[in-house]
Amino acid sequence: MNLATDPANCGSCGAPCLQGTSCVSGQCTCGAGLVACGPGVGCYDTSSDPNNCGACGRACLQGELCSAGLCVCVPGFATCSVNSTCQTQTSSSSQDCGGCGNICSMLSQFCDTGNCVSTCAGTICPGPGTGRFATSLCVNTTTDIANCGNCGNQCANNEVCVSGACQTYAPVTDVGCSTCPCAACDGTLGFVSCCTQPGYGNICVDARTCP
Repeated sequence: MNLATDPANCGSCGAPCLQGTSCVSGQCTCGAGLVACGPGVGCYDTSSDPNNCGACGRACLQGELCSAGLCVCVPGFATCSVNSTCQTQTSSSSQDCGGCGNICSMLSQFCDTGNCVSTCAGTICPGPGTGRFATSLCVNTTTDIANCGNCGNQCANNEVCVSGACQTYAPVTDVGCSTCPCAACDGTLGFVSCCTQPGYGNICVDARTCP
């Protein structure tokens, strides 16, 4: 082994480099475009990492993704009220269908993928409200982070819904990655991964749930 370049034994035997680092002259060093987030933590792309978005340790909230160093609403969700986070589901809310304040005119209409329709092509799930104020949502349970796999199954922060299963994800630093599987994702999450684009851009998820 070469202690000057071996990432598993960098500088000394049994001293591995952490995520995002490489061994250069016996020192674990961040790669291009990555930021060191504290000793013993590793290097991350703060422009797209949901756990270190814009700065080390700044995690995006429920319903958000990290884009250009900013936490933004995932596709199908929006901030439609003052002091609200990305909790308004514009893909299925009949009160904010496709955008804030866009109300479906007929009581019999559903909001399906941001469009007011008379027939739901997906799954009808209970929406907000009770009694005569109860509403129904038309969702795609294979990709809906609020109803992933089943109605009411909410994915945790920094998870996306892929093929009906909530999966943690990681950004892809290789902008050329647009296929599934993708070599740029291998090992990113601790297992063989793939690159998927369910409206989220290029991200790495568990290859067992590749669409």
